[in-house]
Amino acid sequence: MDRLTAIQVFLEVAKTGSFTKAADNLNMSRPMVTRYVGILEDWVGTSLLQRTTRNVSLTSSGEMYLEKCRQIQDIAFDIEVNSKSALDEPKGVIRVASSVSFAMSQYRELIAPFMERYPQISIDFVVTDRQVNLIESKVDFAIRITNSLDPGIVSKQLGVCHSCLVATPKYLKAKGTPRKVEDLRKHRLMAHDHFKNSKLSLRKGDRQEELSFTSAFSSNETLLLLEAATQDLGITMMPRYLVQDHLKSKRLVEVLSDWSLPEFGLHIVFTNRKFIAPQVRLFIDYLSAEIKKQNW
Repeated sequence: MDRLTAIQVFLEVAKTGSFTKAADNLNMSRPMVTRYVGILEDWVGTSLLQRTTRNVSLTSSGEMYLEKCRQIQDIAFDIEVNSKSALDEPKGVIRVASSVSFAMSQYRELIAPFMERYPQISIDFVVTDRQVNLIESKVDFAIRITNSLDPGIVSKQLGVCHSCLVATPKYLKAKGTPRKVEDLRKHRLMAHDHFKNSKLSLRKGDRQEELSFTSAFSSNETLLLLEAATQDLGITMMPRYLVQDHLKSKRLVEVLSDWSLPEFGLHIVFTNRKFIAPQVRLFIDYLSAEIKKQNW
């Protein structure tokens, strides 16, 4: 039987000094009241009440456990109230880690609308291009764009991140527009530190070509590479989510647009899938739904 109910019955008997009055107040039969008190006494292993024909009083153990039972009842009440409040009006703090470029580029499209919809929720964004330790950093989850998550890590894939080669019209007018993959060798190429001395892999239909290159300019920060590209410094590979507005305004132009670059998974990484606070789960579900609408 329910121990919380047994605690409630015991507290009512202690308050009224009567099994009969407690039964009436709780809309319960007197034998059921007696049974619940017996269950609680069996649980704690001692007698809590002294029963006589005239009245009921607390034993010394009953006096000691009375306050503990009140505390348990208060905690149970708080849990119930907070749970209902979390469902009715989401609130609390969400601590998220992501790259600088993702946070900056998606604030207007994803983060701000969520905060406006749920004003009682606060978001603390940890922006860094290094992989943070979720536990040490007290982060609820991290957003990572990669195809190589650590084995055994708890994650959920939200979508796919596409990349493209971009440059300014001014740069391409001065240096020429590449028509084939091999033409890239004649250009100043810029890349993130992860790719600066690697091969660029491009695919068109069943064809795949790889281009070995050394970056003329590299950085561990994608936003700096974007700035370099907009300043006519060369051609760089960018996540499409970061440059879609630049492409629409024609501030940047896509290079070799008929060729595809490798896709990367967009993942949410957390420490434990089972114990996720309501406001955190709400944000994860929101991101999952919104990112599916994006054309990245």
